[in-house]
Amino acid sequence: MSVAVSIPLPRVTKDAFLPYTSVVVVLAMLFGGGGQGWAGAVVQLAALPLLAWALFRLNPSRLGRGGQWAIVLLCAILALPLLQLIPLPPSLWSGLPSRQEYASAYEAAGMAAPWLPISLDPSATWLGLLSLLPATAIFLAMLSLEQRSRRILIVLIFIVVFASVTLDVLQMIGGEGSPLRFY
Repeated sequence: MSVAVSIPLPRVTKDAFLPYTSVVVVLAMLFGGGGQGWAGAVVQLAALPLLAWALFRLNPSRLGRGGQWAIVLLCAILALPLLQLIPLPPSLWSGLPSRQEYASAYEAAGMAAPWLPISLDPSATWLGLLSLLPATAIFLAMLSLEQRSRRILIVLIFIVVFASVTLDVLQMIGGEGSPLRFY
């Protein structure tokens, strides 16, 4: 027996979900999807409330089999960098490729080898995981939207893509001295 819990939301929160999702989509498309630097941080911060809101709105019983498999795939994608951050005992990580140098360095220094993760650069792995935040939030938001709202969002994506391609073509035509070159 499965029981779905539904918490009634005020109308304004239902009406604001599509516009806020649209803002995050446009920010992600304009600033590069949530990568590194200040632009990525802006997109990631904007995606945090959307992620919480989308999770709150998501109704697993309305997803269907394809939507449920998509959630499973999303969880697997997010689990991969998290698994790379789990510290392993020295007997395991020292046997991984290109780790013998690290084990030899600890041995030469007379230190006991610590537990280390699979990732050679854990901070970069965390940043990579954070860069998935906007895409995850938008994906879950799309799953929680009604069909009509999804269509509106897809049209918005096409409009932004068309404007971006048009601007790129104008920049290429204008050359290096073009006033359309922003960066």
